[in-house]
Amino acid sequence: MGIECTSFHNVAQKSYDDLLNETQNIQNTFEKFTDEDRKKNRLRLKAIIYAVRWCTFEAIAFRGYNERPDSINKGNSLEMLEAICSFNNEMKELFCPTPKHASYTSPTIQKEILNLISNRLRQMICEETDGGNFCLLVDKAHDESNR
Repeated sequence: MGIECTSFHNVAQKSYDDLLNETQNIQNTFEKFTDEDRKKNRLRLKAIIYAVRWCTFEAIAFRGYNERPDSINKGNSLEMLEAICSFNNEMKELFCPTPKHASYTSPTIQKEILNLISNRLRQMICEETDGGNFCLLVDKAHDESNR
């Protein structure tokens, strides 16, 4: 069985106990969200997508060195979100009390959105060329670590 709490048996037993726990059931978790919560999350996601698209098409960096709330310059995507929020009180209310799991500002989410945009762009190019061959010219730039 294993005495340590990280033993295979103990981890499997904990997973089984969590599976039987009805409060952690995924169905119950999804049913807790109201239509208004879903609407707010979609609006929040649209704002993030807009900021990611803007940074992408302007070919500027997404992230900043210091992204804490008290920072002067948080990075281009977060600064764009602040600009959007400054013009609309509804948007300001969405981002001020940052929700626990739905801020959508992490690098992983931004990369995922960027990947979706690039896949859509590739698909549009393929449709425009009727599935023919095409070539993209890319100019590379090094970051500070020379990558």
